[in-house]
Amino acid sequence: MEYPYALNVVRQAFAILGQSSRPNVVDDEQDNPTFRDCSMLYEGIRKAIIACHPWNFARCIQPVTSASANNGQYITIIPGDCVRVLSLLGERGEEIERTRSGNYLYSETPAATLVYIRDEEDPACWDEWARKALVHRLAADFSRIVKGSIQERQLQEDAYNLALAEAKRLNSQEAYVNTRKSYADDLFEGRVR
Repeated sequence: MEYPYALNVVRQAFAILGQSSRPNVVDDEQDNPTFRDCSMLYEGIRKAIIACHPWNFARCIQPVTSASANNGQYITIIPGDCVRVLSLLGERGEEIERTRSGNYLYSETPAATLVYIRDEEDPACWDEWARKALVHRLAADFSRIVKGSIQERQLQEDAYNLALAEAKRLNSQEAYVNTRKSYADDLFEGRVR
C-alpha cells in the first residue's frame, strides 16, 4: 500500500539517520527491501503518535444521535475516522459514562456530542512539534532496519522521548479551536464546542 502523505516525514527520518539514499515513495510493495520494510512500519507508528495525546489539531467535536437499544441502553456509532474517544456528552454538556464495543459506544442516557481524536493522515496538517515527534519515532523504529544498530536505536529513542514530551507540553498550553466543521454546525451555533 502506498502512503502519499508520508514521503516528507519518512525522508526526514532517513536524513536523521544520516542516510543519503532516501525513498522516493512510501509503499510497502516497492522493490528496495529497506524502503519496503520501513514503509510497512509507517502506518502503525503514525496512528500510535496521533492516539497518544489529545492533540488540538486532531481533536474533533461532533454532534451525534444515540439510538435506543433493546437492553435499555443507547448506542452511539463511532465515526470511521476516530482513533480515540475522549468524551461522550449529553444534551447539557455533561459527561456520560460509556462502554465501547467495536465501533459502538453504549450508555444509559442519550448522547448529543462526541469528542474524539480523528485520524489526520497528512502530517503536514499536524502542528510542528507533533510532526517532529513523528519523525523521531520513525527514525527510532527505522534505525534497526537501516543501521542495524541497537545503540543508534537507543539514541533515536531518547530523541523521540524528548520531542514527544515537548510536543505534548506545547500542545497542552494551546487553547483548543475546533477547525473541523461538520454539516450540523449551523444547528449548534449556540453550543460550546
